[in-house]
Parts: sequence; C-alpha cells; structure tokens
Amino acid sequence: MISQAHSDELFSQIFGFGDSLSDIGNLKAPVMGMEVPLIFTDKTVTFQNVSSTLKLNLRPSVDGGNDYAVAGNTSKEILLSVTSDTPYTPNANQAFIQAQKQNTFFMKYQGQADRKALYLLMGGGNDVKDIVNKSRTPLHAAQNLIESANALHNFGARYIIITNVPDVGETPGGENLLKDSRAQLNLASNQINSALLNNLHKSQANMLFLNLNGLVKEVSQNPASFGFVDLPPQNVPITCMVNKDPGVPCVAPSNGSARIITGDAQKSVYWDGFHGTSVMNRIASDYILQAIRGATEIGSLPRIADSHSTTLDNSIFNEMAQHRWQELEPGTLSFFGGGAGVENQIYDAVDNKTNDSKGYFIHAGLHYQLTEGLKLGAALQGAETRHEPEQSNYKTDSVGGSLFVSYQRERFFSNAAVNYLDLDYKNKRGFHLGAHTRKESSSTSGKLYGLTLDAGYALYDNGQLKAGPIVSASYHKSSTDGFTESGDNQTAMVFGDQELDFKNAAAGVFLDAINDKTRLGIQIDYNKDLNNDDLRTINLQQKGISRMAYLPADISNNDALRMKVRLGHNLTPEVEVYGSYQVSKADDYQTDYQALQLGISWSL
Repeated sequence: MISQAHSDELFSQIFGFGDSLSDIGNLKAPVMGMEVPLIFTDKTVTFQNVSSTLKLNLRPSVDGGNDYAVAGNTSKEILLSVTSDTPYTPNANQAFIQAQKQNTFFMKYQGQADRKALYLLMGGGNDVKDIVNKSRTPLHAAQNLIESANALHNFGARYIIITNVPDVGETPGGENLLKDSRAQLNLASNQINSALLNNLHKSQANMLFLNLNGLVKEVSQNPASFGFVDLPPQNVPITCMVNKDPGVPCVAPSNGSARIITGDAQKSVYWDGFHGTSVMNRIASDYILQAIRGATEIGSLPRIADSHSTTLDNSIFNEMAQHRWQELEPGTLSFFGGGAGVENQIYDAVDNKTNDSKGYFIHAGLHYQLTEGLKLGAALQGAETRHEPEQSNYKTDSVGGSLFVSYQRERFFSNAAVNYLDLDYKNKRGFHLGAHTRKESSSTSGKLYGLTLDAGYALYDNGQLKAGPIVSASYHKSSTDGFTESGDNQTAMVFGDQELDFKNAAAGVFLDAINDKTRLGIQIDYNKDLNNDDLRTINLQQKGISRMAYLPADISNNDALRMKVRLGHNLTPEVEVYGSYQVSKADDYQTDYQALQLGISWSL
C-alpha cells in the first residue's frame, strides 16, 4: 500500500537500495543456531541516519520494510532488487548467504512507486573486483545503477538521490580482500564513477547526483575538522576500528603498511577494512541531508519576499483606514511615513518546526484627494530581514514602492494597491557534517509584483461607531534568480530560478470607533490560500555536476486567522500619529506573522 505524506512532511516514506554500505539487516549470519542480522558498522548506517532525521521508518525488506540494500550486492543485484518479480540470490560464495532469498521492490509494490517518497541509491563498490578482472565493464555497472533509478522513475518515483562509488583502493582492506593492487582498484572505482556521470545525462529520471567519493576524500584530507581525533591524514587508509567478523578483514597486502586498530569510531574513518564507522556514516548522511535541507531553506526566499510586500500593503491600508470616514476637501495633499518591526515564521519541513524571520521596514508616501470620495497615492519602502534556521543566515534587503487608490462613498469603502519590489539576498547556508559546521555562501536577487485590494461596508453606523463586513484579495508574484554557491567543497550547490505565486482571499469584520481626536480600529478576518500546489519543488545540483534535479522546497500555505488593531490620535487638525499591531495565526505549520507599526500623517 502506498502511503501519502502528511501535510507537515516533505516525504511520505523512504526507500533504500544498495549493498553492505546500506544493508540494515537483510543479510543474516548463523550464530549458535540463530540468524543474526548483519550491519557493517558500529552503530547505524547512512540511510538509517537520514530516515531518523526525517522521522521516517526504515526497516529491512526481509522484515516487510523498505530497505532493499543487501550486503554483497553488485549493480546487477541492485537492479534486481528494484525490478525482479521473484526473489533473487545475493552475490556471495558462502552457502548460508546463497540460501537467503531476498525480496524486491517490484514484488511488494507491483510497479507502483509512491510519488511523495524519497528513494536513496548507493552502490557499485562490489563491481570493482569484476571490472579489474574484466568480467564486467564500468559501463555495465553504471548502466545497472542508472537503470535501477530509471525503473523507479518509470514506476512513478519523483525524488531519487544517487551517490557515486567511494574509492575502494583507498580502503584499509580493499587490496587484501580483492587481491588486486591499490592502483587497479583506484582505476576501476574512477571508471565506474565516470561512466555513472555519462549515463546520468542520458536518463530522464529526476536524480540528484552526489559525489560521495569526493566527500570521503575531503574527510580523509583533514579528519580532525570533521571530528576525528588522533588520526593524521596519512593514516586514514591504514586505520580501522575493528578487525573481526562479520567485518571485512583489516589486513594489509604482503607489501603494504601495517594496519592500525583503534577500537574507537572517533579515531577511524573505517569500521573494518571496507565500511565506514558510525562517525563517517553520520558525515555521509549529513551530506545527503544538507541537500534536502538546502532545498527547503533556499525555497523559502520567495516567501520571505512576499512578507516584504505584505508589510508594504499593511502600511498603506493602515494609512487609508486612518482617513476613513473623514471628509477631506478635493485638492488636499497628505504626507505619511513610518516604520515597522516584523516577525514572520518560516516552516522547516526537515526538522518539523518553524524559524523566525525578523526585520525592520520604513516607508514614506503621499496621497491626493482627487474628488470627495477618491484618493490617489504613492509610497516607497525599504526593508531588511534576517532568517536564521539552524546554522544558516539569510539576509534579505528590499527597495520598492506602490501606487494605490482609495474610494469611499457613504458607508462603502475600497482600497487597491499595486506593488513592485527589488530584492537582494545574501545567503549563508549552514549545516553539520558530523562534528564540523560548514557554511556555503551565495548572493542573488529577485523581484516581486503585487496587487492587493479590499472593500467593506458599514452595516452599523451611529456616527461614532461603524462596523460591518470586509473582504480582501491579493496576488503577489515573487521571482528569485538562480545562483551558484561560492565554495569549492563537495557541499557547494547550484540552485535554479524560482517563481512563486501567492493568491489569497479573506473575509471578516471591521469596527471603527471615532471621536473628535482619537480613532480605534479593529479588523478580524480569515485568510484562505488559493494556491493549488500542496508541495513546490526547486531545481538544484551539486556544483560541478552539470545536471539539475529537483527536490521538495515548500509545503506551507497562508491559511490563517488574522487580526489588526489600530489606534490613532490627532495632535493638531492636520497632524495625526497612529500605531497598529497585526497578527496572523496559521492553521498549519505554526507560520505566524506579527508586525508592530508606527506612523504619522500630515495633511495640507
């Protein structure tokens, strides 16, 4: 049965495909008459870390779960684990392994993939021996892996992340296990990775390609910066945490350097002669998660821009509300200005929580009383906000303006504003890689066009107290230019252009209390987000990999209960000061908005 994502989740399920780097218990070993699940690390593997962070369940496929990775699988068996309609036998010489028939994705789901699930594919290391022996070509191995992703795509999968092959020649036990030289294993690993990239470009599947081999090299060149202790770079390929079953022996070839056994995951990249420690697996899972989290964080930029336009609308409509029910002579010119402090919450779908976007806004404008009931005006706004989710920092500056019109006749009133904003983004996308905290910097620009209007009618009017229904609608189009992060690390990403429409309609009630010098206004309404998409995606790719993929970017909406309270006072017949507090409480995602504004208006 294919499950659906909850409203606050990026993904509905998680699936894993691969070999011993990702096997969480499909392969079992006989121990004292029992079958014991094998996991080739000291704690958890990469896929388990990703699933737990995303709060998704991942269990071995032999137990009914969604992890189809099996120790010993070559690319051939990985493809079978996706497409075969019958159980297959893992690739191993041991009789007890050959007796363990493995389930497949197709057997369980009959070629129907969950479109909202995340699919992880990590394999190819077990093909290296065959390539060195020339019983399989690098092209064949790469085609099997890409065909596995293509099959998932044809079944309906949308979100696939595939990694390349870590260099088997750089592992402590690779030479002894495979009985080949380090140079031969290096060459075969690199050939698979080159063929993977070539075949990736031929695929129509949406696959985000990540350079796991490059990440392992980064870690090996500076282990201390990633949290490893007492591990100089030159010792990485000769150091293991353990040298015992069921792991790959941590044994040097006859002409190689002696191996070091630490017994401590923080002192070794490798758990055994081939597989990573829990520390290395955490770094690898953080590598995958930084791309997923990066999609949601960069995907929030158009929503931040929308809050800038919303605040400009509120400033203009507050000014119009202060002059509501006043009888101004045609030809009256009024100047106004003010500032606001705003807190706008952005939903983080990876960690299932909200993070604040805070900032300040200043505005100035004028309006002209053209006839008894009609005003025309213009306003300018400058703003700066900061959004700081987890280790990241996103600074957004905007400059723009609005042309607006206001009409009032007896008990009826209506306002409309057309906005334009230029936006400048300074981004520092931060994340963990194990114990290491990294920030990738970038900058980009954007634009926003907006139209907002409201209309109300005072059903009750005794001169000093007016109340009635009010409706409003808005359409904002926010666009953000694509950009490339400035770093040269494996985590530097390229993000594509974004364009997001915000369509909203609201209905509620207003109350205005008026005396000679003071005005109190209250408005309560419910805003409905009219956008049809329940999930928006963003294009991205690892820097240096010339193929875009897409991941979920934004699942939140603007359904919210809103309230405005406004209080104004005439210092003189021509000069009025006022303040307002606006708050919206979202139905979902806790994406609340609040603003405190002060303004002054001077009429000539």
